[in-house]
Amino acid sequence: MIEGDCDPDGTPRAPREGIFTWIAAREGDGAWRIAVAQNTNLCTDVRHRLSWSGGAVQLGKEQAHDEPPST
Repeated sequence: MIEGDCDPDGTPRAPREGIFTWIAAREGDGAWRIAVAQNTNLCTDVRHRLSWSGGAVQLGKEQAHDEPPST
């Protein structure tokens, strides 16, 4: 759950589901630092492949599966 952030004008945003992707790089001093970050908000009315919890998985109107999608 993503929550607690604001729009550029300071208006609080509604809590939402999403995916954060970070690429970290080890610096010369041995410390890890975030080099690149990206956020994707997930639509609330679509079941995503990443929502697998042992139930049916559906993306858009594709057929549901009995097992997690293969990778």
